[in-house]
Amino acid sequence: MDKTPFSVLDLPPDAGVDAARSRYRELAHEHHPDIARDDEKREATRAMAELNWAMEELERHPDRWRANIGSPIETIYAAGTEKRPVSVSPTLALLNQDNGWVAYVTAAAPDVDESAIRLRYASKVIAVERLASFGGVANFRISLAEGVYELAAPLRERIEVRARGCKPVEVSVAVEAFTMTEARQAAAAANPAAQPWFGFAACATALAGVAGLLLYVA
Repeated sequence: MDKTPFSVLDLPPDAGVDAARSRYRELAHEHHPDIARDDEKREATRAMAELNWAMEELERHPDRWRANIGSPIETIYAAGTEKRPVSVSPTLALLNQDNGWVAYVTAAAPDVDESAIRLRYASKVIAVERLASFGGVANFRISLAEGVYELAAPLRERIEVRARGCKPVEVSVAVEAFTMTEARQAAAAANPAAQPWFGFAACATALAGVAGLLLYVA
């Protein structure tokens, strides 16, 4: 079942924003990575990423989710009131050691050719690649950008999915902290025959908060 902000916060779909804030504080105190044991930090980081996404969605778009009770995660707007958004799944992508710091996003838009669906982002940490797309559906691969060797703290990035005549939809990308050793293992698992792209890297630095040039994936 697709997650909604209410399900992440364990609240009924008619809960108000004030109740969501209160529940968020409770869960954030329970799952924050800073207070988790070493063997629980990875799961705590994932849980906090979901909690942050849920609260951001309810703070910014309370009516969207209240009007969308019982529907899939993509927003459905009343006919004729405003542009229909691009349908995107998932809207929260996690990059961590478990998935080799790779995630996949699928997007579709009504009456729009898949080649016209684009991703807009500004980052030196993540990279996006268009995969085989057909039937009005565009597929994208999100991974670490070339030259990213280590990340000292978890990072949140944003990608905007656009299509002609449609309301853009934002995808939140949570990148878990990692060491060079973990990155090397993930790269080897993804392509054992390839030489490590970081083999001749200089001393790695933390990249939290660093933004790059504005990029489009056509």
